[in-house]
Amino acid sequence: MSDVTVVGLGPMGSKMAETFLAAGHGVAVWNRTESKAGPLAAKGARRAATAVDGELLVVSQTHYQAMYDSFGDARLDGRVVVNLSSGTPEELRAAARWVEGRGGVLVTGGIMVPPPGIGRGRTRSTAAPRTCSTGTRPRWRR
Repeated sequence: MSDVTVVGLGPMGSKMAETFLAAGHGVAVWNRTESKAGPLAAKGARRAATAVDGELLVVSQTHYQAMYDSFGDARLDGRVVVNLSSGTPEELRAAARWVEGRGGVLVTGGIMVPPPGIGRGRTRSTAAPRTCSTGTRPRWRR
């Protein structure tokens, strides 16, 4: 099984998958348009059979509805879903209930750089990555 599954292979998701691969992680990739996985598979990513194929699912899609559509009726038992989609606080709370109702844990976040900035270290022109988190400590240790 891969260390991380990236769901959504637009510019952000593709760059995240490349960054995970460059760091030596096992990466699976999934996209609604299957052909988008080809370039990443050529770089060593595994094509995931489904969007929920993995224990750590990093979602880079345009909105929460895309996540619901991609995951469908699948159970998320034991999975951590890191959703980087934009949305309102109510959409976030609804997504947390939806994921938790299927046995998973939702972590939400945002990417504060354009795709070329993903994976870059601290330089004069880019800030170092920042992480803000909420939730119980066991959730974050996973």
